[in-house]
Amino acid sequence: MPADQIPTVLARNMTVSGIIAAVLLRHMTIHARWRSQIKAEAEARLDALQARMRPHFLFNSLNTIASLLRSRPDQAEELVLDLADLFRTSLRRDQRWTTLADETALARRYLNIEQQRLGDRLRVEWRLDALPEDALLPPLSLQPLVENAVYHA
Repeated sequence: MPADQIPTVLARNMTVSGIIAAVLLRHMTIHARWRSQIKAEAEARLDALQARMRPHFLFNSLNTIASLLRSRPDQAEELVLDLADLFRTSLRRDQRWTTLADETALARRYLNIEQQRLGDRLRVEWRLDALPEDALLPPLSLQPLVENAVYHA
């Protein structure tokens, strides 16, 4: 290659390299934004799931508690404590993971409230023997499923 063509070839190679680098950088930027958006959407869905507690459940629970105050005050107190735990958990925003054992305990508290309201119409069978109690779940992921099962049963 003649010496006078070296700067031209070098300029062409640098231009092609610059274009490839710019395209690669753009691709990496778009990919990073996409991953960030996917993560934000997943967190928003999780937050919406955790924030979701049906208002009628609160009113029904309070009516059940009110009806038990005179006849069975110990039972009414237990239901108030169950309801407080449910709302405390639903309002907690700093916790990203909890164990299956904690989620199950919370679901049982919810079912205790519903059991008092529905009586013999609510029958629950738990089959958790093969599941690891220390498995991590997003907080309040089990309770809405149980709530839907009760609501639509």
